[in-house]
Order: sequence, then structure tokens, then C-alpha cells
Amino acid sequence: RTVIPEEGLDMCGEWTADLFVATLAPMAVRVVSVAEEHVLLRWKRKGAPRPRTAHRRHNRTTTLSNVGRYHVRVDTCPEADGEEGGENTPADAEGYVYQQQFGEGDPAFAQCMVVVTALKPNTRYQVEIRASTNNYWGAWSTPVPFGTSCPLALKVCLIGEEAAFLEWGRHTSSAGERPPRPLSAPPETPADEDELDELLAEGAVAGTEVEKWEVHVWTVGRDRQTLTNTVPPTRATHRLKGLQRNAHYCVTARALYTTGHWGPLSNQIYFATLPPVAVHVGRLGETFVHVRWERGTQLRVTNRLRTQHRQQQAEFEAQQSQIQARAEVLEQQLEAGGPWVGGGRRESSSTLAGDESSIDPLSLSQLLGAGATPATTPDPDRPAEGRQASVLRQELRELQDLMAEQQRRQRELTRLQQVQLQELEKETLYPDGEDVQ
Repeated sequence: RTVIPEEGLDMCGEWTADLFVATLAPMAVRVVSVAEEHVLLRWKRKGAPRPRTAHRRHNRTTTLSNVGRYHVRVDTCPEADGEEGGENTPADAEGYVYQQQFGEGDPAFAQCMVVVTALKPNTRYQVEIRASTNNYWGAWSTPVPFGTSCPLALKVCLIGEEAAFLEWGRHTSSAGERPPRPLSAPPETPADEDELDELLAEGAVAGTEVEKWEVHVWTVGRDRQTLTNTVPPTRATHRLKGLQRNAHYCVTARALYTTGHWGPLSNQIYFATLPPVAVHVGRLGETFVHVRWERGTQLRVTNRLRTQHRQQQAEFEAQQSQIQARAEVLEQQLEAGGPWVGGGRRESSSTLAGDESSIDPLSLSQLLGAGATPATTPDPDRPAEGRQASVLRQELRELQDLMAEQQRRQRELTRLQQVQLQELEKETLYPDGEDVQ
């Protein structure tokens, strides 16, 4: 109405017609499913006015604002009980594990659903969401806690000559496996907000369904051979077949979830298959024969890898000898004043037996590898013979530097190999006794 002050009198006009305004219901977010490193979230807002409000009883029309964007953020749960989340300000988006805005055109905006990835296994998180209407952000929803699953724990139960039996599972004592706290509507939510209550209380957070398991096994050593086995989702055991006798393997497993995301690889287990059984025939008679059998010697992983390391060392020494030979040729050519050094001489040194092609600069660049670059930039005021000699000297220095660097790397590699052999020997699972029935 309009108030007109005149001569101390308050002259009031008529009230306008009633206009009913309905505020939007709080946002509700639900953790649909959770895995080791990702979580599937779904959110919803009640889009229609509440059924028992005055404007519905009088059949009045009320216009609701359209949502233009959603803002989802995920953070680790506060360690202290009762600690509140960040304030409802634009700056609080920084420092969160995940925060993303979705507008029109984004699939997550239309579906009100998103998969948050890059989480840590066995970790407690909480998720919040808010909506923007007419460029104004609404309040954050009530934080919903959830815990990611534990990584797979793989175990080798039985080892034979050509097979191994595996099983896997998750640790039930993990913090991430604890059931989430009860979900309920905020205290300020009206009692008739049944749709919001239903969304928040649809039940405990369930683990993401597994579409299939994948088991990877490969041989330990230089000639690595990898095998991949697919296991149905209803099983948590698998028998590895077709292995070599008295060989060393490494095995790991992971899950493919119905969300289309792969879980992380489980722990790696190194194990050795049994050596074959050797049979010996002893005394013979008319109606009997004495037979004795025994298991062959178990090959240790250190013995196998040391043999391969010696082969690598021999190849490295052969490569070093080749580079050293080419470097010596260059040194002799420079000392003897070869065909590219001074005075325009073209005759070959007697020490090179007339083989000018043996000092081809292109061949030297190939020895240096793909990273080799021209040694110097040609100087137009310098004689061609002098430029060629400079190129040879530069490539000779590069060869010498390459040999020194390779020798340093080889020494470091040898040291690391010794340490790795000791650690690998400790981690390798060898068959303990005979599981013969």
C-alpha cells in the first residue's frame, strides 16, 4: 500500500492483492555407490510447492526460480567432532579434495548425477551441494559423510608346478568400511517434506557393483611375459593355469565397476612355482621295482636375475668397446692430420688403412643417439678444413662424455640391482612343503 503524509495525517491506500511466494526446499545429496577411488553422487531438489501450504489450498499460482548451476564439493571429514564445514562464501571452494560447477549443457546438470574420481582408498569424506538461481547461490546442503573402500587384498593360497590358486577380499576393519552415520533431514526442514526425507534416508551407502575382475600375472626377469585373466564378478578366487615350472611370477588384481571406472591394482605378490618331480628307479626284480621320487632344486629368484644381470653387463661392455674403438679412430685421425685437418690434404693416414668412411660424422651422430646435435655452427670466414677438424674434435668430446655417463649409470644400476635383489628375495613367496593329497 502507499502512505501519503499530509498535515500530520496518515492517509493509507488499499492493500494490493495477495502474492504468495514459496522458497525452495533445501538441496539433498545422496551417495549412491562408493569404491576405492571414486564415488557416485546424486542430488535433488523438490521442484513443486509443498502440498499443504496456503497457496495450494486457494489454488493460487506461484512461480519458482529456475536453477542455473550446481556446485558440488567434496572434502575429508573433520577430525574433531562437532567441527563445522566452510562458510557459504565463494572463497571456501579452495582447498577441497574436489569441487566443480555444472551448468546447462553438462551431462551432470541434466542428470543431477556425477562420478567423483581421484579419491584415496580407505578415507572418510563428506559431500555438499548448492544451487544457483538468477546468479545468486543458495545455501549449502547438509554434509553427507561417506567412506571409500579399502584396496583389494590379494593372497596366493596354493602353488603347484604349473598352477597357483588365488583369492582376494577387503579388510573389514578399515575405517573406510564403517557404515556411514545415519542420514536425516536438517532440523529446519518441515515435517511434510517427505520427498526430501526419502532421498536422504534411502538406506546405507552401498559399494559399487563389480562388473568383472581382472588378474594380471607376469614373469619376473628380463624377458617379461604378461598374461591377463578375466574373472566373473560373483567369484573372488581364481586358478592361474599354464605357468612354467620352477619359474618366478608377480601377480596383481583389480576390479572394473559398473560405473565404467577401474579400481586400483591390489598388492603385488611375487611367488615361485614348484620345480618338477624327478623319478629314480632302484632295485628290480621279477615281480617288483623300487621307485624313488623327489622334488627338484628350487631356483631362487636371485640366481635367475643375477644371470640376466651378467648378460646385461656383457652387452654394455660390448657397446662400450664399440664406442671406444670409434673414439680411438678419431684420435688417430686428428693426431695424424687426416683428410679433413689442415692444408687440404686428402690422403688417408697409414694407421687407418685408407678407410675414409670410418670417420663419417653421420655415423658418429648415430652412435650418440637421437639427442645428438651438430657440434658447432659453421663459420663462413673459417676454412672448410678447419671446420671439419672442429666438428671431429667436438664429436670426440661428446663420445668421451657419453662413455663416462654410461659408466656412471651402469655403476648406479648395479648398486640398485643388488638392493632390489635383496628386497625381492625377501618378498618372494616360495612353496613351503608339499600340499599333496
